[in-house]
Amino acid sequence: MNNSFVKSIIDSNISVFEMINEDYINKIYKNAPYHLIKNQLRLSKNIIEILYFFLFKKKQKINLKNKKNVFISVTNNNTTTFSNLISKFNLKGEILSYGNYTDESKPLIIIDLFNSIFGFLIHIFIFFSMPLIFKERQKRAFLYSNEISKSIICTITIRFIKLGNIKRLFISNDHNYFTRLLIKKSKKNIIRTFFVTHGQPSEAYPKPITDNILVDNYISKTFFVENHNINKKNIQVIEYPKLYGYSFKKKIYDFGVCSTPSMTMSDIIFILSFLSKNYKIIYRPHPSMISSISKIYDLNIALSNPKKEIIKTFYEKSEKIITGNSGVLFESLYLKKTTFIWTENVINKFGEIDNKDRYGVLKKKYCIELNKANIDVALSNNYKLSSLKYKYLFPIGVNNKFEKKNRLILI
Repeated sequence: MNNSFVKSIIDSNISVFEMINEDYINKIYKNAPYHLIKNQLRLSKNIIEILYFFLFKKKQKINLKNKKNVFISVTNNNTTTFSNLISKFNLKGEILSYGNYTDESKPLIIIDLFNSIFGFLIHIFIFFSMPLIFKERQKRAFLYSNEISKSIICTITIRFIKLGNIKRLFISNDHNYFTRLLIKKSKKNIIRTFFVTHGQPSEAYPKPITDNILVDNYISKTFFVENHNINKKNIQVIEYPKLYGYSFKKKIYDFGVCSTPSMTMSDIIFILSFLSKNYKIIYRPHPSMISSISKIYDLNIALSNPKKEIIKTFYEKSEKIITGNSGVLFESLYLKKTTFIWTENVINKFGEIDNKDRYGVLKKKYCIELNKANIDVALSNNYKLSSLKYKYLFPIGVNNKFEKKNRLILI
């Protein structure tokens, strides 16, 4: 098999081949026939869902030729990131969805439909070619064969997107096959590309291929400079547009618990059950865990639905924050809260599977470790970052307006 072809597939599916750790792959892998059937059904479901939005939802016509800024979203988190960025910095532009459709069909739905249909047609042939294409990564390839099929077709369909006179392209997910292919196409059209982070980067994430990067905090900037040798002049710290205008006067609950995929559901229930006996609690599940909220209905706690309530409101109501390995840790620190990281039964999909301190917040003494053994004592802690540590992490600071030297620079 041609090495350049294999490399192009790996680069397009960077999240599958580079980010997810081997232990996690082995944990979820079953057998080849199972994943062949499952992924073929996923592609079928994908086609049906896209067709539904395409045929029955209002279609919005957008003339990209007159748009200076275009924002490409592939998740709800991406959309939220862009909405707040546009609002805070008064940017003019359009958010386009790929694979994440709600009430209106955007222009990219056609490309997604083509990718899904042709991906479905070639999937079986691609699946049986996996042992030849990925000799040492067969399990990984079998698990995500549906995404691989779509990405292969996308290398062709991406050519049909007309970028017109777009000046800047923004993405908030740099490890998706569509965004990476679109970035490459944009660069060929001399369009300036921007990666806007919406989580805390780590060693598991790939090197960004955009011209510029907008990050949440100084640690992220340092990470990209030191780990990916990116010119620091091309990285700007803008902190958290979604938390701009934060109110410190609305606290109702003693603890806000924000679950992450690194936490088990049994541990989440333990935390909520323990806290609800003596404290006022509000719980915000990770979007991927929202289907499990029925398990906590009998507990005396409030719920913050991530699909209905913005996270700023959740923070405003909470005195202290408990979460797992997540960018939520740094958002909480940014808001000058006592922040606990849950370190029991940690499972990381990215990076080392059982690394309880993935972002080094314990090592650097930013947060307090919380587990079943110390929960009685630890909860009373009111630890906050020193002004020196805070200034290092967040040079602008919560609610501070951009000074001239800190303004958003769009080349």
